[in-house]
Amino acid sequence: VYIPNAIAPNGINNEFKPVIVFGNPTNYSMRIFNRWGALIFETNSPDESWLGTQNGDKVVSGGYPYNISFIASDGTSVEKVGIVTVIY
Repeated sequence: VYIPNAIAPNGINNEFKPVIVFGNPTNYSMRIFNRWGALIFETNSPDESWLGTQNGDKVVSGGYPYNISFIASDGTSVEKVGIVTVIY
């Protein structure tokens, strides 16, 4: 699993989503939070990405915690947490 650590919505890396190399994950969940812990984005599709927005508006530059979890094709449970930085 490769997870980018920054996105630039007006630049080259303009979306946030993990790259899962082997197989199709099941029970996929990706959640993005603001700095106060409120959920601002959620998806259950590994093909959907976060574009650095909340309710259609650009978020401010800074760090946003994420939680990504899924079951890999071999049955392994995977959970990744970290911070993605939004840069304008």
